[in-house]
Amino acid sequence: RSSDLDLALSLCQWCGTIPAGWFHCAWRDRDERYADHEYLSDVETIVQPVANGTAGAVLAALPYLNSEYVIIQYGDMPLIGNHQINILVNSSETDATLVIANLPSDKLLKPYGRVFLDSNNKLNKIIEFEELSEEQRSQSLFNTGFYKFKVSVLKEYLSQIKYYKDYNELYLPDIFEILKN
Repeated sequence: RSSDLDLALSLCQWCGTIPAGWFHCAWRDRDERYADHEYLSDVETIVQPVANGTAGAVLAALPYLNSEYVIIQYGDMPLIGNHQINILVNSSETDATLVIANLPSDKLLKPYGRVFLDSNNKLNKIIEFEELSEEQRSQSLFNTGFYKFKVSVLKEYLSQIKYYKDYNELYLPDIFEILKN
């Protein structure tokens, strides 16, 4: 991960439409250079005690979430702005929402996980970049790392996410496979 400000759980305070109490950030590495940043001044910060992936960051923040829904955005995802956040905040109230994007794989600047749909255009699976075969890497649908979850769903299913020992990671996208079954 390339960012000093690598927020695994990032809720944008300046958006204006997110209800009070939704402002939490889980930091993998707390960088004091950003402690007084104007956008973070009213944000409650939860430090991820172990750098064990995106699901690990959400697990660290989970006890502090007291709203019905939470928006999760990876800190190294530059394509998400206020407009997209507002759309997701105001989207239908389902248990889990995944935002995907379609971009030719040769245009992707970072190694994002790919999203695979079934014949009915329903989510089949999300595969992390490290786990993709060469053929699968040509898939143009990718995981943006931008989600909306019902907090109760996270509390019920997050602990079932598989631990990838080789990478020391708990991958948040794996929750969709759990919910599908």
